[in-house]
Amino acid sequence: MEQRSYQALKAIKKEAGKSNSVYMTTVRFGQVLGFSQQSASRLLIELEEKGYIRRKLENRKQVIEITDSGLEVLYGELNELSRILSQDMRVVIEGGEVKSGLGEGRYYVSRKGYIVQFQEKLGFIPYLGTLNVKVDPLYEGGNLRRMRSSEGIRIEGFKTEDRTFGAVKAFRARIGGRRLRSYPAGALGLHRYDRGHIKRIPKGENSGSRTVPG
Repeated sequence: MEQRSYQALKAIKKEAGKSNSVYMTTVRFGQVLGFSQQSASRLLIELEEKGYIRRKLENRKQVIEITDSGLEVLYGELNELSRILSQDMRVVIEGGEVKSGLGEGRYYVSRKGYIVQFQEKLGFIPYLGTLNVKVDPLYEGGNLRRMRSSEGIRIEGFKTEDRTFGAVKAFRARIGGRRLRSYPAGALGLHRYDRGHIKRIPKGENSGSRTVPG
């Protein structure tokens, strides 16, 4: 993304502190960035059009809220800096609740376009199904956002004659701080259309593979 947009999002987040929204006038926004009021106004419009922020009036004051897309930009930059500075990239998610899915996990996981990539990139063929875990709200903030913004191990999307299948991400995982030994690396996939859930691949009968957060 453009450096100007990133700097603007960073400035808004700095003003907002632990929250993702803040009362901020266009004049104040311009002062923080060293822009004129006109330039600041155009930049806010640009950020809103890109889906990085939302604006509304409360008590005749402008409220600027950073959206999920905007937060992913910021956490993506955090991940990039961590890689450059060789910092620990581990993300710990300690709690969640198993939830019923839509019953479509077996269908998606069994698609040849995914299976071939699982074998090539993860080193195993998973059990043909999923286990969906609703992450505890306590861990849904920075940890999960940082994971979503990470590159991970990308499983590319593909097309068949009648439909398109989207790309997903996989991540190395541990259980209780111990790396699983039954396969080369754990793989934690983020559910691509329900961002509040983590998709886990249960133990496979032949591969001995399991995917879990931790």
